[in-house]
Amino acid sequence: MTAIWTYDYNPQPACSAQVNVSCIDHFEVQDITDQYHMSLIKEVANPDPAIGKVDRISASFKYGPPFGQRMISVIAVGRDAKGNRVTSNPFAARQPITVWPLAKVSLVF
Repeated sequence: MTAIWTYDYNPQPACSAQVNVSCIDHFEVQDITDQYHMSLIKEVANPDPAIGKVDRISASFKYGPPFGQRMISVIAVGRDAKGNRVTSNPFAARQPITVWPLAKVSLVF
């Protein structure tokens, strides 16, 4: 499977050696089918360069089981002003998919 998304770093820059608070650290592709037991599928580093609006950030991954109808989400993971982990809303960028053995799927958020 491949997930493709766009992210705008203008409001908040990517984390770096020089910027380690109030920044975007990475992205996570998650299965949010069960909102009480969301599971991490893949962690995705910021693209290089991560400046301004970046189109077509992508991550390829194998997924399943579980098979059948799933809800996949991409979240931004950042650090707040104190350096604590903060995330975007997992329900803001989500897409339903059907997972089958050996299926190839592209998700565009």
